[in-house]
Amino acid sequence: MLNEQKIRKMVEIARFEQEAPRRVFRTAHFFRDDYVSFQVIKAMLGGFFALCLLAALWVFYHSEELMWDYTVMDLWGVVLKFAAVALGVVLACGGVAFIIYLVKYQKDKNKLRRYRINLKQLLIMEEEEKEQSSGDSEGKARE
Repeated sequence: MLNEQKIRKMVEIARFEQEAPRRVFRTAHFFRDDYVSFQVIKAMLGGFFALCLLAALWVFYHSEELMWDYTVMDLWGVVLKFAAVALGVVLACGGVAFIIYLVKYQKDKNKLRRYRINLKQLLIMEEEEKEQSSGDSEGKARE
């Protein structure tokens, strides 16, 4: 006899396994602080390299102006301004990434928690079904 609740649990588990990205399962291998800090570091490095690329493009575009109109002292001022802007952008990227990845981690953990609860419920259903079938077979053997 088919158990409708058991089938629904199995379908829900299978759907989660098919639709959930691998990221959700990888999240389970990390503690929250490790996962979030790793993602923040990646975002900060990405922001820094993007900013350096933009600065290099700006320097190449304005190279003639930089050579003729600025002195060495003026260029040091530009470099210091760039360093301040870079620090601000990197810290902003880190802050935004911290919030985003903290929320993602919590969502993934909740999805995995629900997945594990479904697995436990399915296991309990199967154990109850085995107990009922073994009780039925013992009852038939006695008759």
